[in-house]
Amino acid sequence: MNGLVDDLRGMSGTFDIAISSHVIQHIAIPTARAYFRRIRDLLKPDGVFVVSTTNVPHAAYGYEVYRPGQGTFPISETEFNVLGLTPNASGLPVRRFSAKRLRQELEEAGFRPRRWFGFSYIRPQHTGFIAKQYGMSSELLQDVPVSQGFVVEPRV
Repeated sequence: MNGLVDDLRGMSGTFDIAISSHVIQHIAIPTARAYFRRIRDLLKPDGVFVVSTTNVPHAAYGYEVYRPGQGTFPISETEFNVLGLTPNASGLPVRRFSAKRLRQELEEAGFRPRRWFGFSYIRPQHTGFIAKQYGMSSELLQDVPVSQGFVVEPRV
C-alpha cells in the first residue's frame, strides 16, 4: 500500500472520522483489504469511517478497465490486481461491488456497519439509453443509485 495512509505511522486511534470516496474500486484487492484495516487502526474506538464506491445493479460483480478514447473492457481478477498495483499502466481498473460484497469486506476488516446509503441516481431521461447500452430493461434502473457507501465503526 502506498500514499497518505502509509504516511500515518504511529497515529493509531487518532481520528474521529475517515472518508474514502470512490477509491477502493480502483486498487488491487489485497491493497484494498490492507487499506481498510489501516483505516480501522487509525480511528478512535468510537470513530466513524464513511466509504463510497460505484453501485452497478446490472453487473455488481466483475472487473473492467477503462481506456480513454477506447472504452471499457472486461478483464479478469488477476488482470485487475496487476493494474490496481500499477495505476495508469494501461487504463483505469474498475472493480464492481454489490452492497453485500462491500459490507462483507468491511466486516472482514473489523468494521461494524451502521448504515448503507445510495446516491447519484440516473436521470429518468437517460435510463432508456443506458438500458439499451447494457441490453436490459429500463425499469431495472428506476430509482437505483449508481453510487453507494457504508457508514461503519470499528468493532471493539
